[in-house]
Parts: sequence; structure tokens; C-alpha cells
Amino acid sequence: MPLMVMLHGCMQNPDDFSAGTQMNTVAEEKQCFVVYPAQEQSANASKCWNWFKALDQQRGQGEPSIIAGIIRHLEA
Repeated sequence: MPLMVMLHGCMQNPDDFSAGTQMNTVAEEKQCFVVYPAQEQSANASKCWNWFKALDQQRGQGEPSIIAGIIRHLEA
């Protein structure tokens, strides 16, 4: 089944983001999985994903590596 990865915004958490976007309903309708990784406050004080940092813009390192790891875990 297809997988959607939903990254919440600053000061949000996965539960709020899920409720606000209603992507769980879409996932049920389209028969796909949806995952909502949580950004830790220790990684960013505002809980933002660090897409603006050079380390987090490269394959195989930083947050892209973490997200890829989540996907590999779900595939297994």
C-alpha cells in the first residue's frame, strides 16, 4: 500500500496535525498508510522540522535520514 509522510508545522504535534488535516480519512478512502513523525523540542525549540539547515537538506543525514529510517521500519 502507498505511504504518505505528514510533517507537522512549528508548534504543532502529530495529533493536532492529524486532526486538522483529516488525512486519516483520506488514507482510509484511498487505501494507503499515513505516518506523522514528531519533531522533538530538543531538536528545535519551536518543534519545527529543520528543513532550513544544510545538514537537514541532504540524503542520508540529518532529518531526511531519520524519516527514511521510519519508512524502512514500516516497510519491514
